Amino acid sequence: MIPRQGTAAPYIPMLIGAVSCVLLARFGFFGFLYLLPLGIMTAGYGFRAAWLCLILAVLGNGLWSAGTAVFSPQPWDEMLWGIVHFTLIAAAFTWMMAPSFLEPSEGSGNSAPARIPTVYRFVIACCIPVVLILPMIVSLRQDTAFSGFIRTQAEALSALYASSAGADVVKQSLLEQYLTPDFILETLIFSALRGGVMVSCMAFFFINRQIALALVWVFRRIRKGGILADFRVPYVFIWALSCSLLAILAGRRWEIEPLEITAWNVLIVCAILYLAQGGGIAAYFITRANLPPFMRLALNFLLFLMIVSPGINAVLLGGLILLGIAENWAPFREPKIKGPSSTPGM
Repeated sequence: MIPRQGTAAPYIPMLIGAVSCVLLARFGFFGFLYLLPLGIMTAGYGFRAAWLCLILAVLGNGLWSAGTAVFSPQPWDEMLWGIVHFTLIAAAFTWMMAPSFLEPSEGSGNSAPARIPTVYRFVIACCIPVVLILPMIVSLRQDTAFSGFIRTQAEALSALYASSAGADVVKQSLLEQYLTPDFILETLIFSALRGGVMVSCMAFFFINRQIALALVWVFRRIRKGGILADFRVPYVFIWALSCSLLAILAGRRWEIEPLEITAWNVLIVCAILYLAQGGGIAAYFITRANLPPFMRLALNFLLFLMIVSPGINAVLLGGLILLGIAENWAPFREPKIKGPSSTPGM
């Protein structure tokens, strides 16, 4: 059970979680799961344990970084930036999952403190790493070392495509003309600034959270959160979507790049949320349909194949986004009586 107020804190799991968080952030192929221990502490042991685990992880990461900087030629400014980066992202994830330090004791009669709905916490938390990373992406334009690396990779890629063209002189000429290192570098930066980093951060937080919830359910039999079929996007996001489209057009028309970049990121956030809402509508009808278990499993497998199939997946995902947007005016599901919106699976 999740510890209640006044019970002893799970110090051993907290210590193991903090050590795992620091080690995963620095070693191995599974480094993108370094937030997973914090998610497990929240879902399995409560928010107090999660915040204490976060403090231990931040202290451990700071000591490790300082020791590495002492015994290696790593610049101190890079070490400090790494500590700040780790601390802010880990704190944002923990706040997303465990928003409050306060919890009324059982039988006290006190009401729970007001909390920001999960969908807003998820969006705000994802914006924190984006704000940290975007200035680094912009600085790559002036980074000669990175430009040289991209140039080397682009030249190898161009040579590979040129060799695959064989005796087609026209194709070889087009590849040499358009597939240049400068073009690849600008394309990468353009995509990253205009939603690429945001998509990565949202997927990063979502994957860590969902794996944590699944592990806690398997090993501790504690289930938290709702299901995809119940997920609804707050109505305010349709205004954010509309305004972002207008801002993109205005930014391109008057060449205001900061406005355009911000609007693209807002648009991507809204598109992902409405994609989840469209998936919730589809899941709602699948679960409500009077189908035998085998047919339901086959239908879910068919949807999975469509999502991973190139070309078809773009049409399917676009259709789900439009379906999610359309529910603002056409209630496809029974209206939710009460309770704030939540992110899928939360």
